[in-house]
Amino acid sequence: MNVSITCTDPAIKATIRDHVSRLMLWAPKDHMHITVYESIMDDKEYGTDNGPTDGCMGCTSGLKQDHMALYLDQIEKVRSKAVELPSPTWFMPVSEHIDALIYVLTHEWGHGVDPAPWSMLDTPMAQMFLDTTREYWINDAGCPTHFSDYGMTGYREGWAEAFVEWHMSYGHTESDVARWFANRYGWYSFK
Repeated sequence: MNVSITCTDPAIKATIRDHVSRLMLWAPKDHMHITVYESIMDDKEYGTDNGPTDGCMGCTSGLKQDHMALYLDQIEKVRSKAVELPSPTWFMPVSEHIDALIYVLTHEWGHGVDPAPWSMLDTPMAQMFLDTTREYWINDAGCPTHFSDYGMTGYREGWAEAFVEWHMSYGHTESDVARWFANRYGWYSFK
């Protein structure tokens, strides 16, 4: 495994390196380059008119989903509660027990190991997946069953949110969706 981390803060770099070593046990990846930006505007690819400029805490890109960017300014807004989230259930339940940087790093790693061909995303097949798994996502009252609102925005985000919930709770979660993904894709977790 070849993981490179570009970060000017040694403490943040060490935190990321330590957590990536755990992620590699759960979901190995051949290569990943992680860049930590002080501000999303420092990212020449996504911090311009070509991409989101507020609210985006990270992204995974590249043909093999092997480039990750983390935006400290946006993560800090969530940490300090300086930003109002779109809903109280925007993140998975495990977010109450882990740091926002680790949450975003794990979520983005989930994108990097998602087995779905990128060509199928946002297609009728992806919509069919969402429709057929809706029973796992919504209870009789129309509320997510321990699932984030962000995860319900599409298949890619559903996968990544379930990934972070399952792995950061070490498989001890009440999230029906995270358990469903874990069973379907053979996820395991350990401390």
